[in-house]
Amino acid sequence: QMYDPVRNEMALARTAEVMEEMGQVNFLFSDKTGTLTANEMVFARCHVGGRDLGEFRKGADGAAGAGLLEARELMQKGKGSDPLYEGVLNFFTCLAVCHSVQVTQRASEADPAQADFSFTGMSPDEVSLVEAAHEVGVTFANRMRKKAGNTSEVLLRGPGPAERKFTVLH
Repeated sequence: QMYDPVRNEMALARTAEVMEEMGQVNFLFSDKTGTLTANEMVFARCHVGGRDLGEFRKGADGAAGAGLLEARELMQKGKGSDPLYEGVLNFFTCLAVCHSVQVTQRASEADPAQADFSFTGMSPDEVSLVEAAHEVGVTFANRMRKKAGNTSEVLLRGPGPAERKFTVLH
């Protein structure tokens, strides 16, 4: 069994599609991508409305980057607080909606009334984008696949107490 000591979690299969496609493989190519980086993706920075928000990565002291702090502040102040607000909200809403990541919610140890969100997916870059949106205050909370048709309903929480639903076509 595969175990991740950093997260203290066992590997968990999230899809059966890979197994179905394995029988169709004729050639296998490999490279060393991820060897030095452990295939960890981290959201570094973004430009919204022609403006660089700044660094999102944590500093050496573990403090949040200036860009993350600025984006959080914009989301907390709300509509009308800054001309950049709508663009930043739309940017992080797109990151929180357009992906194939799965979410797990657990009661927070610090505050049982709150939820801790854990994001997993086959693509580490998609996970890092969803985590960045969550850190700013736009959280992917749930995906419900519709029985009829090729759509899903995605639930976002934030900024603030707001909940928004989006229909995603597949």
